Amino acid sequence: MKQFATQLIGYILIVGAILGLILSIAGLITVPKVEQQATDRALAGLDLLDRALLATAEGLSIADEALQDASDIAASLQTTTLGASQAVSDTIPLVNSVAALAGKDLPNSITAAQQALGAAESSAKVIDDTLSVLATLARLGGVEYQPSVPLHTSIAQVSDSLDSFSTSFSGMENGLITSAENLAHIESDITKMADSIGQIDANLTSTQSLIGQYQDVVADLQAESATIRERLPKWLQLLKWGAWLTLIWLAIAQLGLLSQGLEMIRRSQANKQAPSRTKSVDKGGL
Repeated sequence: MKQFATQLIGYILIVGAILGLILSIAGLITVPKVEQQATDRALAGLDLLDRALLATAEGLSIADEALQDASDIAASLQTTTLGASQAVSDTIPLVNSVAALAGKDLPNSITAAQQALGAAESSAKVIDDTLSVLATLARLGGVEYQPSVPLHTSIAQVSDSLDSFSTSFSGMENGLITSAENLAHIESDITKMADSIGQIDANLTSTQSLIGQYQDVVADLQAESATIRERLPKWLQLLKWGAWLTLIWLAIAQLGLLSQGLEMIRRSQANKQAPSRTKSVDKGGL
């Protein structure tokens, strides 16, 4: 029974060793194909990665240029807006001055002129009356004094016409004061707009800086991809040789198992033959 078990184990070792040798040989044949397939797939993946990185880099470049243009436009707009605000600010004192002129100086001048015209009207009235009397009494040497509009009446008409100017100047003063107040509000709004545009420009600059960081990351990934593409064949070669050495070592180990199995079978058969020889010797002696 023991010899049968030993012989069975020997056959099992032989079969296992043969199967191991077959697998090892098949592995040695298959490894180059697997290496080539792995290389092709890895290179295809790297190509896809490179295209994606290239598209990303181009998109970031376009975005960077667009942000730069927008930042330039925002900066120019801010400068223009500040200029407009300054122009409005410079206009406010002028409007106030004109309002003061229309509300005080011009009315005062008109009043003074009307007072002077009043005095002139009185004098003209005296002159007109004197000339009329003299013309009536003496005919002034045949010269008649009959003006279509007496001098004092003309002066009175001029004085009366100045009244409308006072009213107009008063309305102009109110309008100019309102305009100055509106200009102050406009200046404030324009200044706030300029500040908002400046904040937009600052945000664009910050975003542009962030895009620059992304561009650096993409450039690093592209460099890493190029390095992997360059070193990949060497790495796969090392893996192939490592697999080959492992399979060869396994094949050698299978040879050891095969030798051990054969040895166990040989011993089992030798042990079977030994009792037969002993019985033959005993019979011959008898």
